[in-house]
Amino acid sequence: MLFEPDEREIRKKQYIEKIKSRKVEALIAPLRVKLEKLERGEISPEELFKLAGYVAKQGSRITGDFKKRTDVILAGIAMDENLCMTTVGDIGVSVRVGEITGIFSDAIVNPVSGDGLWDSGAGALIREEGGSGMNEEAAAVPAEGEPVVTGAGDLHCKYIIHLNPAAGGGGITPDSIEKVLSGALLKAEELELGTLAIPDMAGPGVNISPEEMVKGTVGAIRAHRGEEVSRIVLASESRETADLYVKELEIHE
Repeated sequence: MLFEPDEREIRKKQYIEKIKSRKVEALIAPLRVKLEKLERGEISPEELFKLAGYVAKQGSRITGDFKKRTDVILAGIAMDENLCMTTVGDIGVSVRVGEITGIFSDAIVNPVSGDGLWDSGAGALIREEGGSGMNEEAAAVPAEGEPVVTGAGDLHCKYIIHLNPAAGGGGITPDSIEKVLSGALLKAEELELGTLAIPDMAGPGVNISPEEMVKGTVGAIRAHRGEEVSRIVLASESRETADLYVKELEIHE
């Protein structure tokens, strides 16, 4: 071979295939249901043909969309899923509702608990989708101190940046979130990472309100000064929290 495939391009293509498979499955799942109903005599063939025509039409659109250049496809996915796209300094920041592992990025931030565990929220999802190797990585993550970088297992990112938003023993506060996230952003600069995905830094029932959590998260992005990180995606599985991110980002636009 005259050259080695670019690692980031490989991750992009793997991620795109995953999204394509998800869209195809969502499209044909109702068709399977209709087929079963037809076999049971619960619907007429005409009803099945009508849905099949719709599926064929949408399937052609999906096929066409995924024949475009890699970066064009990724941009289209972002436009479909983002609630907000703005800039904070030199960083493009977007907000979306969804799972942190469903985002293409160079690294994912993983907030661990005070005892260093990541068995709930974003951490649990990362361990589940990252594969068996993530269990070994988990053992290397301390509860205190600086953010720790590990591999990403089967995920479509290069690294996981683990941090404890309650580091220092004072519980989770806007200031503690801003401090540890600032450390994560510096780690990303050291590793020359261009994109970072950040989930909610505290889940329901933790001693901080969603509003305060959002303020600390966005505060770290506003305070960051660097040259490598050019895009950050803020992801929440709660639409209400995602709307709070949008509101906070709009304050200083």
